[in-house]
Amino acid sequence: MKMMVKCGDDNCRYEFSADTDSPEWVCPRCERVIKNPHFPFLTARIMHSRYKPEEVDWEYLFEKLLEDVHKYFGQKRAFLSEGAEGAWAKKNLSDDELGLFRASVDEDPGFVDELRQRFDGDLQKMHDALLEEAQGLAAKLMGREGKD
Repeated sequence: MKMMVKCGDDNCRYEFSADTDSPEWVCPRCERVIKNPHFPFLTARIMHSRYKPEEVDWEYLFEKLLEDVHKYFGQKRAFLSEGAEGAWAKKNLSDDELGLFRASVDEDPGFVDELRQRFDGDLQKMHDALLEEAQGLAAKLMGREGKD
């Protein structure tokens, strides 16, 4: 999906079109690199929630994020295997990260219950925590992919 991004360089502030599927964007004017803060989970729904949180159906948004997280990590099951990728994951991921990975791949309902308890059922906080944790885990896995 395309979106408009404004360069954060005070001397530039150029606004340009960027693809949400990219982990970073380069300003075409000053070549500043801008990290996509929610890659690979940035959607129009998430962008809207940042600008108008009072208009968001947080239950719906949380459920959609759970679906996206499940789909994304489901494609990376090798990191839970006994092979080289699995050995790397056991060595380099925290217990919490491995738990998130396993729960999202297996669609563990206990994972959602744990989030509910952690944030007293506040769906916005649950959503934001899941987004942050999933994005961090995805970044670690992307850094590993393709390496032996």
